[in-house]
Amino acid sequence: MPTKCHHPRLRPAFLPACVLFLGLFPFSPALSFRLHDSKLLDGSRLRPQRRGVRGVRGVEAPELTALSSEVSPSSRCTSSGVRSPPLSEVEGKLGVLFLNLGGPLNLEGVEPFLYNLFADGEIIRLPKGLKWLQPLIAFVISKARAPSSREKYAAIGGGSPILEYTTQQAAAVERLLKSRGIRDVEAFVGMRYAEPFAESVVKEMLQSGVKRAVVVPLYPHYSISTSKSALLSLMSERSFLGLPHTVVPHWYQREGFVEAVQGLIKKEILSIPREAREKEGVHVLFTAHGVPESYIEEGDPYKDQMEHSVALIAEKVQRSVPSSRMPLSHSLSFQSRVGPVTWLQPYTDDEIKKLAEEGVRNLIVVPISFVSEHLETLEEIDQEYREVAEEAGIRHWRRVPALNLDPRFLRDLADLVGDALQSVPVRVEEALDSSCCPALVRSVESALGFEVGGGEGKKGGR
Repeated sequence: MPTKCHHPRLRPAFLPACVLFLGLFPFSPALSFRLHDSKLLDGSRLRPQRRGVRGVRGVEAPELTALSSEVSPSSRCTSSGVRSPPLSEVEGKLGVLFLNLGGPLNLEGVEPFLYNLFADGEIIRLPKGLKWLQPLIAFVISKARAPSSREKYAAIGGGSPILEYTTQQAAAVERLLKSRGIRDVEAFVGMRYAEPFAESVVKEMLQSGVKRAVVVPLYPHYSISTSKSALLSLMSERSFLGLPHTVVPHWYQREGFVEAVQGLIKKEILSIPREAREKEGVHVLFTAHGVPESYIEEGDPYKDQMEHSVALIAEKVQRSVPSSRMPLSHSLSFQSRVGPVTWLQPYTDDEIKKLAEEGVRNLIVVPISFVSEHLETLEEIDQEYREVAEEAGIRHWRRVPALNLDPRFLRDLADLVGDALQSVPVRVEEALDSSCCPALVRSVESALGFEVGGGEGKKGGR
């Protein structure tokens, strides 16, 4: 089983040069620098679990019933021009692989996790001639950031519950698929920067007899810094790539996802005292993890998909909570910026202050890019941003929980797998090409009847 190398043996003479380089490279135009905030570092308070979710013992999921999805991808782009048959036509055991970020299981695991994160060439991009510096840079950054990251994890109990939630999500989907007649199916969980590593999990899938696979990055919106990075970890496993498989590159537009988020928002809106919400109105602030603006300029579809996602959900909220007696508005902001480069704006902390200055007193915060609780929701939003809001004059603060084990969300994940089985497959190498995403989005535009990233309701109104 491959392991991630933490703290490679570094010659002492290299360290001064590495430190000097780190002091200069964020400002060098020759480098495209992706320094994700350590608040992305997701972990679990659980003991390490089996990589395959084989009816994980001790994990209970709510009883679920089937719910058909109204949105089903119907067309896929292929690099070869030759379309493979849908996986529904392939015989044999089905494996469903859920990919996520991963994180340290405890405070001792923070530094190794940081090393794995910053050793990723999709997180810190170096020119080809400087690739040899990647482990040195990861070593120095992980050493420097570990103390503050440990403090943040300690503030939420010593670790994030993302592994726990992801494992339960996978187990629930497996049970749902079996209840729908797919008897020979097994769900697996693979992480990018911590155990269970995706590279090891795909080998376990093959050893368990999987003959066809559906790969689902648990990032609703596609980005080269999340979905693409996760899929890149599979490229070294040639035996898996030779297996009939399909990837679901993004799924924010699915009706089940939209309905699940809308339902959670509505619950929080109605928790605000009626007199306050009818007199002062309610503002819904969608907050997403940011990326450097340079990514978008390079063709990352993340921003367009995020704006479209917010428009779809906000429309549902407006319909479910009539605003005739309650002014209802919304906006989108981006959190977790770090480093000297410009990230997507507005920044969430700035947006909260601006809303308070404009008279907003009832605020609903929605972590739109996360499907389970972790450091960015439990510490950054619940603690840091709430303090900003209260100091700015927000009286009623509500934070919508992540989807976690919401039955509507879990049913839609199962629907998503079923739809993927019936659709033209998207191979891993095809999903890595962000130019494939616009073709996928166009099929959604056709089904929904309006343009992604444009048209009415693109950004919503306050």
